[in-house]
Amino acid sequence: MKQRKCTDMPDELWPPVNAIEKEVVAYRLTNDNCVKSDDFIPLYEIHKAKGNIVRENLSNDMYYALSVFEELEDAQKLMRLQPWRFKRISTGLTKCDDGCIRATPNKNSASHTSWWLYEDAMPERYFKLLEEDVNE
Repeated sequence: MKQRKCTDMPDELWPPVNAIEKEVVAYRLTNDNCVKSDDFIPLYEIHKAKGNIVRENLSNDMYYALSVFEELEDAQKLMRLQPWRFKRISTGLTKCDDGCIRATPNKNSASHTSWWLYEDAMPERYFKLLEEDVNE
């Protein structure tokens, strides 16, 4: 398996259990009106930058992954729940060369998928914003 992009992820969590390299159409929420690298940062890295790492999550491999959705409706639902956090929805493939994925459904989203990026992955190059009217 390739090297992980989030280098702080503990060695014992890499590679993530049951994660596979698979290309699926995925939806990712964005913070701006364009797709950029900042839209592909795991929660751990966001918390680290703000100085508020959640210690109880450090042993959970999902803390170091990106959340994507395989169903547009699930991405739209989260955007409606957190409109202050997300502005748009982007879509693209979870390319095998860029990372591995695992289905991680939860009570809010049956299609939630965790995506661990590999070193040098740049999904912002091929994820594109959806047309605005799909958010309605």
